[in-house]
Amino acid sequence: MSTVLNAPSSVADSAPPQAPTTRQMTPLMAANFAVLSSNYAFVALVGALAHTLSLHAWQLGLVIAMVGVMWVASAPRWGRLAPRLGHVAALRRALAGVAISFGLLAAYVHWALGQTVLPGAGVSLGLLLLTRVAAGAFTAGVPVVCMGWIASRTAPAARAAVMARYGAAGAVGMVVAPPVVGWLGSFGLSAPLWLAALLPLVPLVLLNRLPAAPTGNAAAPTKGPTLRPFDKRIRAAWFSALALYSVVIIANVCIGFYLIDELGATSAGAAAATGTALGAAGLALMLSQTVVSRHPDVTPRAWLRAGAVLAALGFGSILFTTQPWMVAVCFFVAGCGMGLSFPSVSARAANGVQPHEQGACAGAMSIAQGASMVIAPVLGAGLYEWTPAAPFVLMAALLTAVLVGALRD
Repeated sequence: MSTVLNAPSSVADSAPPQAPTTRQMTPLMAANFAVLSSNYAFVALVGALAHTLSLHAWQLGLVIAMVGVMWVASAPRWGRLAPRLGHVAALRRALAGVAISFGLLAAYVHWALGQTVLPGAGVSLGLLLLTRVAAGAFTAGVPVVCMGWIASRTAPAARAAVMARYGAAGAVGMVVAPPVVGWLGSFGLSAPLWLAALLPLVPLVLLNRLPAAPTGNAAAPTKGPTLRPFDKRIRAAWFSALALYSVVIIANVCIGFYLIDELGATSAGAAAATGTALGAAGLALMLSQTVVSRHPDVTPRAWLRAGAVLAALGFGSILFTTQPWMVAVCFFVAGCGMGLSFPSVSARAANGVQPHEQGACAGAMSIAQGASMVIAPVLGAGLYEWTPAAPFVLMAALLTAVLVGALRD
């Protein structure tokens, strides 16, 4: 696998520093925290919102699938846009777009719930689809631009650690958002959405301290290079990312049904147990990514091996649970594994390409997340209808495949 260590002399002469400073990383971490918090706020609210607006489950599935399609379509464009406009300008556009999209959704919900007669389900579905697809398009740009900036300013050996610091900030958002949404929801369903709209504005204020990322190659194309997911340099990392994101989505889609159907939880009990499990996974992500960030001497491949094993054990163990509280323990173990795996996959992909290709690499890798949003919900739900154990067997199999891939490299 080629890396910047064996790049031509013109590239090597402009090699990036070992790692960005904490001051430089703060805007990126704030952006990740804000965007993931906003999106998890919507996830925590979507059930109640759909019920209130008289929407059906299949309609929510349509919205999720369309967000995934837009993510896939948008990610490569952000990867090309960042080197052309500059990472700071591109990130500013992405954050502003997320804020405006959530703001429009919050305004509609606030207006709709204030009417004597609710708007028709078709109108609500159309507004929900429009605003969520727009938010997905802009949200796709945040990890692409941030990862591209990190990769272009970080030495290959330190990338997994720095990317883990970035990921840990998002994990905090996953832990914080659900309980905050629950509290704000008591003031009305639009209140959490207004918060989701305001959060991305915070990192906008901090972007002035973010220095421009070096191009690393004066001859780089003006429009930015293009990198396809099946490029042999990132192909293995791309499929690993697709598997990891798919596992997370399948778990989120199926766990509530499994708690009710197999563990005998009530609807309210399943909702509470699901929230606890997601919070445990978010906490585990935060802790494990902090561990990765403090051990830059460990290779991304080593972290990926350990992470795949832990995640497979955690999700596979759900099949052996007998009480709802045990699911949270399984999610914590799985979250530790996923926290080790995600930054490792990103670092392996970034280490395989040249400095001027980092933005395109981040865009190509982000396609994996969008593709999983289209494929995983349908696959997970379909397998669950066949037999409740099937999705969890699939998750363990996907993680085993990631492990095998890491062992073969």
